[in-house]
Amino acid sequence: MKVKEVLVSIALLMILGAIKGNAQQSFIKISDLVGKETKDRKGKLKKYTFSEIRRMLYKDCNSLLLHSEIENDTLYMLESFGMEEQTYYGRIWNRKAAIDYKYQQHSFTYFNQLRLFDTSTIKHVQNWDTTAISKEAELYGPTVSGRSIYATRVIINNSGAPLIDNFIYNAYLK
Repeated sequence: MKVKEVLVSIALLMILGAIKGNAQQSFIKISDLVGKETKDRKGKLKKYTFSEIRRMLYKDCNSLLLHSEIENDTLYMLESFGMEEQTYYGRIWNRKAAIDYKYQQHSFTYFNQLRLFDTSTIKHVQNWDTTAISKEAELYGPTVSGRSIYATRVIINNSGAPLIDNFIYNAYLK
């Protein structure tokens, strides 16, 4: 191979890598975009934003869901903060894996079998059926805590920029 052909081949590989890199997203980058989109805030009792909790989760949890580049996938998040117990609750999942966690007193607890959110709610979020969630919330009424739950869907595709949808509803008991 001539030097010119080698240089052209290297340039093509770099361009292809850059194109592929645009379709891939890291969990931290997605988390930061979600935080900006949802305008997540701290409060008097809420010491951290959900974005900050997700960053701490990234450092604490070694799941491939968090540590692999995300490409051509949809990532879902359910997050809530319990003021009375000063606890953050979360579920992050895609079509292959899920992480259910709570963060309290500077420590994460992970759940394998127990789900922190109702199965039908998870299904409605995965189908992005916000109407069904609203109907169930209205039918069953809010919990005593009045805790809000933040549902987020992030669609990552080849166009590069993730599409972020979010929905906030009050927790309810069935």
